[in-house]
Amino acid sequence: MRNQYSRVRNDNQGAGGFNLPSKAYDASSSEDALQVTDTAILSPRALTETRFQFLRAASRSYSQSTAVAITCKARSRAEVRR
Repeated sequence: MRNQYSRVRNDNQGAGGFNLPSKAYDASSSEDALQVTDTAILSPRALTETRFQFLRAASRSYSQSTAVAITCKARSRAEVRR
């Protein structure tokens, strides 16, 4: 039997550059894995093996701000010249 658990947490993502600090968010992900193997020897020339695996993954992101956000589409130079 084998059991594995991993968790990753990333804080203050999405802010910086042209994004204001109010756009920041925290993200986390986790994964559980359980593996079970059973081997039986039936005779000197035959055996049987059974395997089972359970995998669960989850990811979440949370805004750091409860304020309303307004997103404006950036205009390219070609759009500005028209």
